[in-house]
Amino acid sequence: PNFKSVQQTMDYPELLDDAASEITFFKHMCKLMKLCGIRDFGFKDLVSPSKARLRIQLSGIINLCLFYRDQSEMYKETIDQRDVLIEELSSLELQYRDMQLKKEETKQAAANRSKEIQEVENECCEIEAEIAQQNKLQGSIRHETGELKKRFNKIKDMVTTHHLSIQKLENEENNLKSRIVRSPDRIKRQMNGIRAALKEKQNNFDSLSSRLHKEQQKIDLVDDSMQDLNKCYDIMKTELEPAIEEYNKKAEESMTVKEQLKSNDLILSDLKNKKLDLERKLRQRQEKLSHLRKQSSRKMDTASQELKFAQQELALVEKDRAHGLERVDEAEKKVLSIKNKMEEDRVLARKEIQCMIDTYKDFESQIVEKELALI
Repeated sequence: PNFKSVQQTMDYPELLDDAASEITFFKHMCKLMKLCGIRDFGFKDLVSPSKARLRIQLSGIINLCLFYRDQSEMYKETIDQRDVLIEELSSLELQYRDMQLKKEETKQAAANRSKEIQEVENECCEIEAEIAQQNKLQGSIRHETGELKKRFNKIKDMVTTHHLSIQKLENEENNLKSRIVRSPDRIKRQMNGIRAALKEKQNNFDSLSSRLHKEQQKIDLVDDSMQDLNKCYDIMKTELEPAIEEYNKKAEESMTVKEQLKSNDLILSDLKNKKLDLERKLRQRQEKLSHLRKQSSRKMDTASQELKFAQQELALVEKDRAHGLERVDEAEKKVLSIKNKMEEDRVLARKEIQCMIDTYKDFESQIVEKELALI
């Protein structure tokens, strides 16, 4: 609205009908020239361009297009390689996390199994200690049984000896009965002595028999204890066989888990090495990209220096042109009489300017299409 109000206040508002599009075009041209390194581009270059400045501007645009064409392929290739490396790195990181989780799960399972194995080992140790104690008790009982058997055999020998003595005395008594003499008192005394000795022997025999019976009872008790111990040993062995088999199975599973942990550690180390290799390649690609950027920056600096030199030469040309314009002004002052002729020249100049603006618009559209094609 402000632009229209200003347009209405001017003497020739129809001259500003295409001003908005021309201003937009001029802004885009200034931006393009700045990208090309030409920072002194003005409206004068559109109205009355010179050959030298137009040549410099076209050279800057061509250099910019060539630079984009050369660098875009390399930049695209570098970006593609970096994307591939980043994808591989991401996949390796996922594999590494999965392996870490599997490793933790395996460690947890191994810890649980080791606890079970430790419990079984403790039970086995307790059972082995009890078996050792029972073996010691069985050994002491066997030793005592051996001693009792020795005593039994000794008592048995003594009883046999007493039997023989009694039998011998009975034989002597029978012999004495057959040899009765006239002195019965002496015989009676001998018989009483023999009877007393026989009675004493009989008492000894009875006491030995009772002792033998007691010792036999002890031996029977020891035999019963031995049988009970053997039964207990068989029962304990039968009950312990599943526990021992389970212990062996748990030990084998523990060895399998340890081997699996070792293989997982090897896989993890391999993945770490691959990750480091990919990170190294990524750093190399980034360094190469940085080097390319620095190289491009140096080329841009060189182009800027060349542009400054060209601008200096252009300034000299502009000075010469300024002197020429002064001479033209002087000539215009001298040719006031041919004002009508100048008006015709002005109309012709406007047509030429419009033609140049159209030419620049076509050139701008071509540049935009080339930029889009390069992108």
